Amino acid sequence: MKQNKTQYGYLIILLVLLCCIALWSVISGQIPIGLNDIKHIISPSSQVVYSESGIKLSMIEEVLLTMRMPRVIMAMVVGAALAISGAVMQSTVQNPLADPFLLGISSGASLGATIAIVLGFEVGESIFSELSIPVMAFLGASVAILFIFMLSLKNNSVSTLYLILAGTVINAFCAALSNALVYIAEDSEKVRAVAFWTMGSLSQVSWTQVGIVGVGLLIVLVYFLFHAKELDAMMMGNESAVTLGINPNVQRVVMIVLVTILTSLVVSFCGVIGFVGLTIPHIVRSLVGSKHHWTLLYSAVVGAVFLVGADWLSRVLIPQSEVAIGILTALIGCPLFAVLLLTNKKRI
Repeated sequence: MKQNKTQYGYLIILLVLLCCIALWSVISGQIPIGLNDIKHIISPSSQVVYSESGIKLSMIEEVLLTMRMPRVIMAMVVGAALAISGAVMQSTVQNPLADPFLLGISSGASLGATIAIVLGFEVGESIFSELSIPVMAFLGASVAILFIFMLSLKNNSVSTLYLILAGTVINAFCAALSNALVYIAEDSEKVRAVAFWTMGSLSQVSWTQVGIVGVGLLIVLVYFLFHAKELDAMMMGNESAVTLGINPNVQRVVMIVLVTILTSLVVSFCGVIGFVGLTIPHIVRSLVGSKHHWTLLYSAVVGAVFLVGADWLSRVLIPQSEVAIGILTALIGCPLFAVLLLTNKKRI
C-alpha cells in the first residue's frame, strides 16, 4: 500500500511537470504569448486591444486557440499513445525491440497515406477528400497487420518469432512501395508533402483530430489497464500465461489489433514519429519495474512529456522555420536507447 502511494505520488509530480512543459510550449514560439494575454482572452475587456508584445489580441487569440493549444494537446495524446503501444507490443511479442514501427503497422499506414497524397484523393472540399488520408492510412495499416498475422501463423497459433520476422518483411515491402510511388510522382508539391508527412508533423492538427485520437487513446488505455495482469503473464511467456488460465493467442491478437487502430489514428493525422514507442517503455521499466499497471500509466505520461518537449524544440530550434518532429525524436531517442543498452544490458 505504501509503495502504491509512492508510485502515485511520483505520477502526480510527472503530471504537474507535463502541465508546466505544456504551458511553456503554448506561450513560447515565433509569436510570444504572455500570461496576461491569456487572462485577457479568457476574460475579454474592450479596453485591451493589443498584447504585451504589441500584437493585436485577436491575432493572439487565433494563434492560441487554433494553432498552439490543439498542437500541444495532440503532442500529449500522440506521445502517450505511441509509448503505451510500444509497451504493449514489447510484452505481447516478448521482444524488447518491438514497437508498431518494427511490425510494419506504421509503414502500412504510411503507404496508405502516400497513395492518397500521390493520387490526389485529398484534393477538393468533399468529406471524402478531407478523410481520404486518415481512411487510407487505416486501411494500409489494417492490410499490413492482416498479412503479418497470416505469415506468422504456426500450428494454428500466432508465433511471436514469426510475427517479428513477418513484420520486418512487411515493413520493408511497404516502405519500398511508398518510395516507388514518390519516385514516379510527377507533382513536386505532392513529393514534398509525402516527404514532410513521413517525417512526422503536428503543424496541421485540428481540434476534431485531437478529439478522435484522444478518444481512441482513452478507450485503448482503459482496456490495457483492465488487462494489465494478462500483459504481465504474457511477458513471462506463453506457458506461464496458460498456467494462469489466459489464452495468449487470443489476447495477443486483440491487443495487437487495438495497437494497430491506435497507431493508425496517430499516423493518419501526424505522420510517422519514431522511437517514442521503442525508447519510452524501456526508460519507464528501468525506473518503476515491469508491472504493467505502472508501466502503462508512466509510459503515457513520460511519452507525453517527451513529445511535447520535442514538438517545442521543432518549432523554436530554427528561427522562421520548423524541423520535422520525427527527425528530432530519432535524434533524441537513438542516444537515449544507446545509453539504456549500455546501463541495463542484463535487464533489457
